[in-house]
Amino acid sequence: MSVNEGLSSGQYNESIISQDGLLVIGSLNGLNFYDGQRNGIFRPGQLDSSGYFDARVPNGDMHIDKRTGNLWFCNGQGLVEYDRECHTFGLYPPAIDEAGKTRLGYWRWSQPNASGDSLWVVTDKGLIRLALKDPVRHEMIIPKYFSEKSRLIELGGGDFDFLSLRRAKNFLHYYRIRNNRWDGVDNLLITTEDGATLDNVLVDNDNPRLLWVATSKGVRRYDMGAHKWNYDFPADPRSNKPLAAIHLAFASDSRQLVVATFDQGIHLFDIIENRYLGKLYNYQNGQILDFEPKVKGLTMIGGQQLFVSTDRNGVFYTDLRKMKFRQLYVSDTLGRENFKAIYRPPSCDRTWLLVSKGVILREEGKEQYFSLGKISGTGVEQTMFIREDRMGRVWAGTLEWLFVKMPGAKMFQKIDILPGPLSSPPGYVNMVELPDGQLLFGTNETEQFLVSGDLKHSRWLPDGRRTHSQFCLNGPQLVVGSARSKIISLYQIGADGDLPTLDTTIVVPAMPLAIRFDSIRNHYWVVMLGEPLHEIRELADGRFELLPHNGLDRDNLMSLELESPIAGGGLWLSSTNGLFRYQPERKELTDYTYSDGLQGLEFIWFSSFADCRGHLYFGGANGINIVNPNQVASRIGLPRPTITLLEVDNNPEKLAAYSAGEITNPRYVEKLRLPYDESTVRLNYSALEYSDPKRCRFRSRLVVNGDTTIAYGPATSVFERTLGPLAPGEYTLELLASNADGIWSKEPRRLQIVVEPPFWQEPWFIAMAALLVLALFTWRIRAYYRHRLYVKELQISEQNAYIEKEETLQAERDRLAKDMHDELGGGLTTIRLLLRKVKSKNPNLKVGEELKRIDHYSSEIIKNMRFIVWALQRDNEQLDNFVAYLRHSIGGLLEDHELEHGWRVSEKLPDLLLPGTIRKNLWLCVKEATHNIIKHAEADFVAYRIDWDAQEGLLISVTDNGVGIPDLSEKIFGYGLKNMRDRMESIGGSADIQSIEGTTVSFQLPVAALSLTLAVY
Repeated sequence: MSVNEGLSSGQYNESIISQDGLLVIGSLNGLNFYDGQRNGIFRPGQLDSSGYFDARVPNGDMHIDKRTGNLWFCNGQGLVEYDRECHTFGLYPPAIDEAGKTRLGYWRWSQPNASGDSLWVVTDKGLIRLALKDPVRHEMIIPKYFSEKSRLIELGGGDFDFLSLRRAKNFLHYYRIRNNRWDGVDNLLITTEDGATLDNVLVDNDNPRLLWVATSKGVRRYDMGAHKWNYDFPADPRSNKPLAAIHLAFASDSRQLVVATFDQGIHLFDIIENRYLGKLYNYQNGQILDFEPKVKGLTMIGGQQLFVSTDRNGVFYTDLRKMKFRQLYVSDTLGRENFKAIYRPPSCDRTWLLVSKGVILREEGKEQYFSLGKISGTGVEQTMFIREDRMGRVWAGTLEWLFVKMPGAKMFQKIDILPGPLSSPPGYVNMVELPDGQLLFGTNETEQFLVSGDLKHSRWLPDGRRTHSQFCLNGPQLVVGSARSKIISLYQIGADGDLPTLDTTIVVPAMPLAIRFDSIRNHYWVVMLGEPLHEIRELADGRFELLPHNGLDRDNLMSLELESPIAGGGLWLSSTNGLFRYQPERKELTDYTYSDGLQGLEFIWFSSFADCRGHLYFGGANGINIVNPNQVASRIGLPRPTITLLEVDNNPEKLAAYSAGEITNPRYVEKLRLPYDESTVRLNYSALEYSDPKRCRFRSRLVVNGDTTIAYGPATSVFERTLGPLAPGEYTLELLASNADGIWSKEPRRLQIVVEPPFWQEPWFIAMAALLVLALFTWRIRAYYRHRLYVKELQISEQNAYIEKEETLQAERDRLAKDMHDELGGGLTTIRLLLRKVKSKNPNLKVGEELKRIDHYSSEIIKNMRFIVWALQRDNEQLDNFVAYLRHSIGGLLEDHELEHGWRVSEKLPDLLLPGTIRKNLWLCVKEATHNIIKHAEADFVAYRIDWDAQEGLLISVTDNGVGIPDLSEKIFGYGLKNMRDRMESIGGSADIQSIEGTTVSFQLPVAALSLTLAVY
């Protein structure tokens, strides 16, 4: 891990500790901590509830209180307590001596007692018992023998031992603290006899009286009960160099001891079997390196996850459960060789390794090298296979010679057991031992040949002169792969001594590199050069068919081995780019690279082997990797996606203004509230995956307004994303990360983004606008109704004025009508009566005609006067009275001229009042039309019709059955028609005349002309 994975610095000291999943790494640049609830970095200058807080941690110990889970550490200001539940810091200032002048040095180690009321603190000048309830009260204790390596060891029940390591004198003293009291008795433990300096102490997990001591000459165990040293790991057994141990840690089972040295790397020991397990390596840029960075501190999480802080190279991590690739066969004699082939006999007590320069035998931790003499060409291309038969003979083949090492022999020798002479070397590429003890050799230039178990007889196995490179023996069936012919042959093995018989041949697209029978799936797996994985399956009719395997598309495969059903039944395949494990049914693929301990990524064809214990061996360019599938664990600890960069509109300074709580560190930002015109967010993210951060993959989705149906995007190695400009709304960005094994985090990292709409889209603005529109609408409605009321009142006022005027006029008319009726009517009647009397008395007078005319005109004047009086009188304004008067007056006129007539009056006539002007003009129009009929129509019948229509108003028509009005008669009737139209227009009506069969004169008085009358009356 480095700054790229989120550390505050690359330079660290001994301040590294872990407990219950919490990892804390202190440095002079900040305090790094990671736990299941919260992870991140506290840098110098952070503010908390106590004010300015310095999170820098100097060189010293830290402690996690088992009772509360709180973290105690030291800085330049004093002792600091970090509350994991509240995520706050509390500061206990350093004590001051009696003179009140000199401050105590840095606090170094602390341990609360069982009752929790006091704290024992180791400083660089002595031991302090601090009362937690009253930090001012303290007790300063300076032991007789004190050093900066002093520390407290908890024994349980509130009891401690105070250990003082005197590095210069090689002494170890301890003092007892019982029941929260210092007894002051100095107990001297026996010093080292060989002058080894003491650097650190680790209490045994099972027995607190056993101390594991890191010294300059190895690791030793001291029994405090027996007062003696009784255990010793002095040196690296491979180099015999003394281990200058400085830090110790136990694995969870308390049998593996992790030993860190200052500059010799980290080593593992099995303290139960007293066995050296190996050295941990660091991998950089594809190369295996010794652990050269200077170790400053180490801690364990869960007893298996090891974290190591270094001087200038950050923090290194490994999982001891994944030590599958740590036992690397790198030759002590030849160095990092190109390992061509491996073989382990069924006894699994030794390993034969074929390299470019010879053969290496490893057994019981020792290594023996056998030269094959001068081999022409390059070794990797020349050496081909290594096998041991059941007779104990070891066979090594090259492209030129066949070598054998007989039991008890000290070297390999050439052997020629070909069935016949050849013009060129056959090229010995492989060997398999048949059940009857015969040895079958595959060659590169000619047929394969069989050799009897006693090596006395050999014979060719004729099959078309095919060269063979791969053998797979499955009971009575032998599968042979031909390198140059690109053919796989299936043989049936007969009785002892018989030649195998050819059963089937299958043409393949490329050179076979590995053929393995899968007993779980009952078919063969085939690896070919430059081709993806294939299968050979037996069909129902007994034929065999080669099929490409669906689900694995890699074509850079080199070899293949099968793990046992107990381990899961998976496939392990080597390639030119690492090693991977494959589960065919689930299509699960797990890659392993340098971060998992591989010696290199380039593997060699034919160079793999599975031994009797199920261990798998894969040879490559820099060594052989050994894996025990039963102990392979997936990378534990799901990756935690975290945001490392967060910018709003490409400006990181805006983060504090828009984040909840004004947070400036993007790791802790959970919510952003942005204005609509600054809604572009750019972020970078990473995952805290300790094993192999570069192989992390990310998936993300943007949930819009709570729509969780939106799917996550595809997995990608891209660790940045830009959002926006975002429309107003609520968004949640969810990030998932996978570790190097492809296991995805269960809970995503969520970043909530709220983009506020512009003010005109805000609910308050919309509500105010709606209220304003409603107010305007209400005002407009009120204005409209107020206007209508005003118009109504104006109409009523006008109507009242009109009524008042009409009443005044009507009163005057009534007076005039009465006067005319009384005065003129009476006078004219008297004149008429006198004229009739004169005429009756003097019938022979010559003036008789004149008297008749005077009588006629008097009668007409009386009629007209009566009409005028009728028109003026208010009592005659009812429409039905008008109709009755019209029928009476017009009917009398027609009877005088002996014309038949008829009336049709609608029953829907309204209760309408007709003013005198209207009555007069209507009556005169009807009278004019009747006079025209009498004078010109030559009719014998006249029909009158009076109707009422709510839309058209009052309709009066006069129809005769006379001769009609000829075209040349317009002049004759033109004046009368014009007179009628003028009269009707004067009262707001109209007059019309039609002449088809007879003549019809129509008069219409619309509702509008009667509206005032209707409103008034």
